[in-house]
Amino acid sequence: LEDTPRLKPNERRDPAKVAVPPYYPDTPEVRRDLANVHDVITQMDYDSGDLLKEIEDAGLAEDTIVFFWSDHGVGLPRAKRWLYGSSTRVPLIVRIPAKFRRPGQGTPGSTNDELVSLIDLGPTVLNLAGVSIPSYIQSRAFLGPNLTPKRKFLYGARDRMDERYDMVRMVFDGRYRYIRNFDHDRPHYQFMNTPEKGPTMIELRRLHKEGKLSNEADRYFQPKPVEELYDSTADKHEIHNLAAKPEHKARLEAMRKELFAWMRQIRDIG
Repeated sequence: LEDTPRLKPNERRDPAKVAVPPYYPDTPEVRRDLANVHDVITQMDYDSGDLLKEIEDAGLAEDTIVFFWSDHGVGLPRAKRWLYGSSTRVPLIVRIPAKFRRPGQGTPGSTNDELVSLIDLGPTVLNLAGVSIPSYIQSRAFLGPNLTPKRKFLYGARDRMDERYDMVRMVFDGRYRYIRNFDHDRPHYQFMNTPEKGPTMIELRRLHKEGKLSNEADRYFQPKPVEELYDSTADKHEIHNLAAKPEHKARLEAMRKELFAWMRQIRDIG
């Protein structure tokens, strides 16, 4: 309640009505944890509204481009610090006053389904401000004039999580997600002091010890495969690994090649 002081009782999410992903156990503690995420989002809406009102009250609303985003998914297992869609798919909203808009960009209420990485925010702001983008920058502008070709892939990396280390790399084409686990001798989830104190992780540990977890939830404690491949359209929770399926061999090889090309390009030495 301290995290969400402005919420009225009818604005709080009922734990009985939340959707529990298959990689979590469906217990009252987990449902309360998920409901709290929704409550914090509602509180964030209030806080964001306060900031927008400050801009309006200062008479700067029509002179200010506003970006709204988050840096990762929710702070629960398999979200923050992971490379599945539950971590890498984040909100992004941009408000562009009319005088700064380019044709086809920034129309109120419009959406865009192109692939955008958070490292694209820097060159996008430079481009909107009319500042030249350095040639050595890895990312691209997705708004403003003279845009370069849209991304075909997004990339991701997992290395350090608090006091633990891992090496995982990812490439995503908008539908298929390829994950390469370089430290595949380690389990999916490693012990980290802070997450271990969370209700969902406590429940995962308890039920794992009792042998009561589903196969999807028990994966946290199993060794990682070298490669993972998911169809995020058909399998929104990304729990069915297609890497060993013969019918996906060509796609697997192509995405593996793309990942290693990116790693060489950015000089990724792990």
